[in-house]
Amino acid sequence: MAARLLAGGDGDWQGEVTMIDDPGTVTRLMDQLRAHLPMPALPTKAIVRTLRQQGVPVSVKSALTINNVLYLGDEAGITCDVTPARDAKTVLLVSLTQVRIPAGHPLFGAIQAYQRERVRRLTAASLFG
Repeated sequence: MAARLLAGGDGDWQGEVTMIDDPGTVTRLMDQLRAHLPMPALPTKAIVRTLRQQGVPVSVKSALTINNVLYLGDEAGITCDVTPARDAKTVLLVSLTQVRIPAGHPLFGAIQAYQRERVRRLTAASLFG
């Protein structure tokens, strides 16, 4: 089974190594996410573009299901397995920053806070890296 990483950060391993994510925050959020799996999500426009380029008919209103989460370090952060079917030939992995969670979901606030902070830190790292 092949794996495709659809979205993530762009790590730079030169110079001093600093982590984009706070390890404690990541551990807590991943535990919370795993307790709520499977969970609904919607793709961002960037993910829709990527999937369409690969011939997948999808829109920003197409429901995704997060089946599992894993941590891929600074490269992609918390990453979601949104593979559509168990018998799929390709695993679809998407950074948590590239999905939208319904506002009524119990983890909406925690996920949105992680997304904002990760994007802020990635932006700062790219400006000063």
